[in-house]
Amino acid sequence: MSEEPERNLDIIFRSMDFLEQGLSIFDSELRLVAANQRFVEILDFPEHFKDPGTRLEDIFRYNAERGEYGPGDVEELVRERIELALLFESHRFRRTRLDGAVIEVTGNPIPGGGFISTYQDVTREVDRSRQLEEELLAAQALQTRLLPSDEAIGQIESSCAVTIKALCRQAEEIGGDIWGLSEVDDGKFAFFVVDNVGHGVVASLNAFRVHTIISQYLSEWKSLSGWVSWVNDQMCEVLDVDQFAAYVFGTIDPNTRILEYAAGGAPKFLLGRLGPEPAPVLVDTAGLPLGVLEGMDPLVTELDLPHDWVAVFYSDALTETEIALNNFLGEDELKSIFQQGCVRGSVSRVFETFNDVVETWFPMGMSDDLTLVCIGEKGAIAGGTKSAAAD
Repeated sequence: MSEEPERNLDIIFRSMDFLEQGLSIFDSELRLVAANQRFVEILDFPEHFKDPGTRLEDIFRYNAERGEYGPGDVEELVRERIELALLFESHRFRRTRLDGAVIEVTGNPIPGGGFISTYQDVTREVDRSRQLEEELLAAQALQTRLLPSDEAIGQIESSCAVTIKALCRQAEEIGGDIWGLSEVDDGKFAFFVVDNVGHGVVASLNAFRVHTIISQYLSEWKSLSGWVSWVNDQMCEVLDVDQFAAYVFGTIDPNTRILEYAAGGAPKFLLGRLGPEPAPVLVDTAGLPLGVLEGMDPLVTELDLPHDWVAVFYSDALTETEIALNNFLGEDELKSIFQQGCVRGSVSRVFETFNDVVETWFPMGMSDDLTLVCIGEKGAIAGGTKSAAAD
């Protein structure tokens, strides 16, 4: 009867060498019961360190003497680790060895005292994670450079007598939001707000491609419908079939107070007046997203803008991010926020009101990029008299 358990135990110990992970078992006196070959290979130990009876203290001392634990008194470094081991508590941590290898150590106590530990080389995983992080940072920087400069915005504001404020808040896993504007005729400018599908580096690269396509047409401007059609067909040609973008493209002529726009897949935008009677409306943006159907004929809508007009365009992160469990910003809340800003009397105040909401209601950020662009007639309403200084 005693031979059978011993034979089974021997089979178990022999099987340990087939594991890709290093494995060790120490008893309650911190002496090695068993270890596999990967244990000494991963940790670069002498072969005899896997012999039964090896003291954990000697292993710690070996590591300390070769600098694996950093600077410090060797015996103190050993003592600290023995004290932790004697707690016999579950643990998991990663340690970077002197050669740059990253080892993940997982330990768990076993009945009767002692513990079993596994050792895995996760260097490739860590390197890949670091590489992805660097790529995301580079993509974020690239996407930020696509945004209009303060100088470009200032030129439009000056020549078109408007005030423009924008919020661009990138998610941790970057999305594909871009926006921009360009003067296309004397006193008239075109603008766009685009949300490319997806997250990560692919979405960021698509944002760069789409921005390039959009800018090419703006440099040889013809018409709003031609702009949308050309951008859509180019996207269908160069992007994969599952890559598309929600959008609002528009032109504003402040002299005639006419807004023309085409849209698809984007959330409704807000339009109203500065002052005590904002009369906010949510403007329909129904239509196909860009890049879905080649040859799409966009619907262009013309709106007469009221005196002291202001419009707010935003990506869907604003309405699709939870404020609380299953609670989102609805149309009534959006109108209320918009109205609060309009009553304060300037485009800047409208923008500040929305910015305060974002900072207060979404302090942990959002799962998607947020773009919010506020455009309105320059000046403010103060006792019925417009004051350009307010913006």
